[in-house]
Amino acid sequence: MADAVVVPSEVDATLRHLRVFNTGVVENTQALRADIGLSRANIVAKHRFIAGFSSSRDSGSGPVSDTSLVNLVMGFPDGGATGVTQRPTPIPRHRAAAASAFNMGQGAVVESFTPRGPYLLYQWVQTDKPVETATELIAKTLDLQGPRIDQFLPTDPSRLAALPVDPSGLLAHALPASRWHAVTSDIGVYTPQAALHFQADPIDSAALFAATGVESVSIRDGMVFQAEPPPRQLMSWNDSLRVKLIPGPP
Repeated sequence: MADAVVVPSEVDATLRHLRVFNTGVVENTQALRADIGLSRANIVAKHRFIAGFSSSRDSGSGPVSDTSLVNLVMGFPDGGATGVTQRPTPIPRHRAAAASAFNMGQGAVVESFTPRGPYLLYQWVQTDKPVETATELIAKTLDLQGPRIDQFLPTDPSRLAALPVDPSGLLAHALPASRWHAVTSDIGVYTPQAALHFQADPIDSAALFAATGVESVSIRDGMVFQAEPPPRQLMSWNDSLRVKLIPGPP
């Protein structure tokens, strides 16, 4: 699913700074609380939530940011959860979005829920600009997110437990989780597009991935990048952000 979730920097290039606590795999309704709160998570649980993925960025690395965006996709066995109601706030071009706005002393917060087939799309924007700026940012996110999630082919829920842990063998090249890095649900092998969610600068990384032919990225304690063209290479990026090329598998 991570491959089908829009990175906020794709919506607005100024949204580059990673918000770690709202980015990654959402494995259960307990984890949903970080994005939508306890009461909404309880509503979602009643609709047999399977899993989701959340991606979040803001426009600055300081304690206060001009604009922040959380983009979350939640998956269900059939129709997405529709029991969440919001005070009406129009989202341009997206009449199905149920949104609410909160005017604040230095800007606004807008959050939005949109059912889309077996998915529920959620966006949260905080900005020091007018409400209209926030609603348009959500609209642009939905412009991209709706068509992209429509192309995603989810695994049948009955087969999730049988999915191989490391089908490519790339995860075996990543360092095991250490006492400084807990085992999390984000551990795995990602496509280049999906790996952008975890990069320090997704725009620069997208250009780098394209230039070096990155095909997949394993994430555990550090990252390992598998790249093409030949000879096949593995690009290892450790926690100090030093990059080196090492021989890859045949």
